[in-house]
Amino acid sequence: MWASCCGLLNEVMGTGAVRGQQSGFAGATGPFRFTPNPEFSTYPPAATEGPNIVCKACGLSFSVFRKKHVCCDCKKDFCSVCSVLQENLRRCSTCHLLQETAFQRPQLMRLKVKDLRQYLILRNIPTDTCREKEDLVDLVLCHHGLGSEDDMDTSSLNSSRSQ
Repeated sequence: MWASCCGLLNEVMGTGAVRGQQSGFAGATGPFRFTPNPEFSTYPPAATEGPNIVCKACGLSFSVFRKKHVCCDCKKDFCSVCSVLQENLRRCSTCHLLQETAFQRPQLMRLKVKDLRQYLILRNIPTDTCREKEDLVDLVLCHHGLGSEDDMDTSSLNSSRSQ
């Protein structure tokens, strides 16, 4: 009785040892027959919206309690803990630190190498050729004024004076 019951169960559910020998398995003809689908999963689909957005400074995911802010200088995403609100503008701590120096060479030389390097990395400027702190400061000063016309005018004035 048990053997015939198991045989019947295997026949009805299509779970026999050799699927190729089961009639109707691939055709899905009976009321309990099915076609195996490799794309079917009992698990919910993974989120395919891209990588989970995290704060560039602390690496924590944004949520209802950890709001995402975009730095007005480097345009990267930071949480409210890792950014500073000043004059209705959000800046990350690194950009804020360098902004406080007014990009003057003596003040930049007082900063840590880590902060100078981080500032350049946030702007996708490679720092692997820099060996000294002075190289990093030169690179910061070189790339700082490329976005605004006022800085371009003063840099062209300085270059014309040195000639």
